[in-house]
Amino acid sequence: MVTDPDSSGRDVPTDAGAPDATPIGNDASVEFAFNEHLVGAIAAGRGVDGLVTLLRHRLGTPVSVVDMRGSMVSQSPARMFWPVETLLRWRPDAPHAANPYVVVPIELDGDVIALLCTSAGAQHLPLLRFAASVAALELGCLQALLSGRRELVAQLLEDIRHGAIPDRDAVRRLAGFGVDADSANHVILGRADCAPRLLQSFPSNLHSLLAQRGDPYLRTTLADGLVLVVPAGDEVDAVASLALRHLSRLGARARVGVSGSHAGVGGLRVAFFEAADAVARGEGVSYQNRMDLETALMAATLDRPMYALAESALRPLTDYDAKNAGQLVDTLDAFLSHDCATGPAAEALFIHRNTMRYRLALIERLTGRDLNSFSDRVHF
Repeated sequence: MVTDPDSSGRDVPTDAGAPDATPIGNDASVEFAFNEHLVGAIAAGRGVDGLVTLLRHRLGTPVSVVDMRGSMVSQSPARMFWPVETLLRWRPDAPHAANPYVVVPIELDGDVIALLCTSAGAQHLPLLRFAASVAALELGCLQALLSGRRELVAQLLEDIRHGAIPDRDAVRRLAGFGVDADSANHVILGRADCAPRLLQSFPSNLHSLLAQRGDPYLRTTLADGLVLVVPAGDEVDAVASLALRHLSRLGARARVGVSGSHAGVGGLRVAFFEAADAVARGEGVSYQNRMDLETALMAATLDRPMYALAESALRPLTDYDAKNAGQLVDTLDAFLSHDCATGPAAEALFIHRNTMRYRLALIERLTGRDLNSFSDRVHF
């Protein structure tokens, strides 16, 4: 049994399936056989953890994989301390900056996404480079699966945004991606001045990728940029800040727009509009402003969900009427139809003027609007 000393100096068992540590010689057949062993570990589903364990026992020295954020992805032995700041000094133009450690990059689509690290001598670089290429192959396969899922999500969100599919079908398909459309959700839209392929392929979380858990939130890339759908009640501010940091690493002028929370498929359309409006304000994280329908109408295009926007604007009143058998929507309609004159509107509804004034005050309180404001009257 192979053992490692723990922090107290006692021997504890490690991976019993790993080969015993043996010095690496010049026998090409031995090296070829071990390379096949590394590939076999990936094919058998042991993943990067299995590859790191094999390397550690072959080299007789600790081995780790660290992502470019300084997070430990895998290491053997598990309790080894690694000077992450030293390891991250590695650069393509400064390969020895992490001395005394030997560091080999793991690349995916031309981008360095992690570092394979060991304290073994530089004479083992050919083996380490091969191991890094095997690790990249594993990550590439997992990333391809994730990218395929994101492409399906992108098509679904485009169909929802343009109203190309019935709402009931959209609800069912969203549920297949873990989104409860009947509950309120935020849309986060992010952009940066970078190549589109970086938004499409760069894995934001190696731990999630390796665990094959997918994205923690519905995520994809549209022509507008990076898109996230985050349930209301989750830490949307923290998610927006993480998205901004991620985009800042990809290119200049990183900016993120956050919508309000809206329920239903129509609510998602409204959320897209709000997030696009917010992200257009510039760098950093921006949140939706109060939405004025007259402004949206003047700039209306097929991309703007005008019916859904109007439905969202009236929802406080329709919800109140449904719960209380009220007539706030009818009251607002009568008020606007009679040139915002309280007396004629009250007569049309066969109610007292004081009742009319009470209802208008309630409408203002529920919507946050001022019916004495010309802009708010046009909005309604």
